[in-house]
Amino acid sequence: MHGFARIEEWTVDSTHVAADGSVQVVLSLGPTEQSRQLGFDHFHLAIQFTLGAELHITLEVTNHGADPLVFEEGLHSYFAVGDATRVTVEGLEGTRYVDKRDGFKIRPRRQSC
Repeated sequence: MHGFARIEEWTVDSTHVAADGSVQVVLSLGPTEQSRQLGFDHFHLAIQFTLGAELHITLEVTNHGADPLVFEEGLHSYFAVGDATRVTVEGLEGTRYVDKRDGFKIRPRRQSC
């Protein structure tokens, strides 16, 4: 369910501290032995993180092959919390999700998460 990019060693392309104190880091990833075994051998990934008062993330995928490149991306956030039973998420009302624990059925999001 997870892709190869999360366990590969990315290259640090650049780092920069802006005048406002925010920090920008750009990482890149090209074909590896593992990606080639999965049929991904003509691509370049670049991810840019800007960390300041807000976090901004940009992911760019470039296809260097002659055939279409089909890919999926997922940027997961992990937050340290003191008590997971007291955490709430707002703003997802009316959305749906895929329930991997129940045969990948599409489910409506509950009112409170």
